[in-house]
Amino acid sequence: MPLWALSVADHARLKRWGNELGFPYAVTMHDVQSFEVDCDYEKLGSFDYLQQELRDAAARSGKPVIVSGSLLPGVLQAERSLTCVSKYPANYGYSGGSGGYSCHSVPQLAWDHVLAAAPHCHTIEVHVTDRPVTARPQPGDMCVSMRTQQFINLSKEVGQIWRAE
Repeated sequence: MPLWALSVADHARLKRWGNELGFPYAVTMHDVQSFEVDCDYEKLGSFDYLQQELRDAAARSGKPVIVSGSLLPGVLQAERSLTCVSKYPANYGYSGGSGGYSCHSVPQLAWDHVLAAAPHCHTIEVHVTDRPVTARPQPGDMCVSMRTQQFINLSKEVGQIWRAE
């Protein structure tokens, strides 16, 4: 069973909501079963990118791929890359870089860090779960996540910034 922070129904609801606002929806693929989720982009984290079976599944999917981190060997052509600290939790925000930001900030800081990055980024990753945990699981994304409604509210603010640019 895949380690999903959201149910398939939750993913569908967020994808529909985001698409209505003009945002493409991406899901981090931690295992081959994750590719069952309907999304516009597939995202591979720097650690997941090292798994050949995930790179192969992403290539077979035919969907655009986002890669976090600095691991971009020519095996898989990433459409976008995100600056990613690969540290859980991070207590600091966006410091410039590739034009994309993978936010691993603690939940109390994530809102401010994302809004500070929004004028400078074409893509921002925020971890979302409605089953937060306090102990560090594998992957650590579930420790540095906001709830669905927080994500929706933050997305509205980011959208206002992007439309103003």
